[in-house]
Amino acid sequence: MSRAQALCKRLVPMLRDFIVFEDDGGRMTKKMAGCHQFHAVLVAVGETLRAAQFQAILILADQFAHVLAARALAALTDVTRRYILAGRGLASVLFWSA
Repeated sequence: MSRAQALCKRLVPMLRDFIVFEDDGGRMTKKMAGCHQFHAVLVAVGETLRAAQFQAILILADQFAHVLAARALAALTDVTRRYILAGRGLASVLFWSA
């Protein structure tokens, strides 16, 4: 990355997100974040986004586990129903003796 690209990578977000204008009794005042504040906010936002993605992955894994459990229960229910309809009784289902 060239020096100009690196400067643009930092300058554009600084101008866009870290400068505010305030009405100071009829006079417009410009306030800009310091360099240390700029970098601290970028790190904090990056960590927050990383944590949010991790949380989303955990939620998806939990939902997937519920789907698998529901499918396993449905399959087990289907096997149980077939055993009972075949006249093998509940004991053969519980002890899984064929």
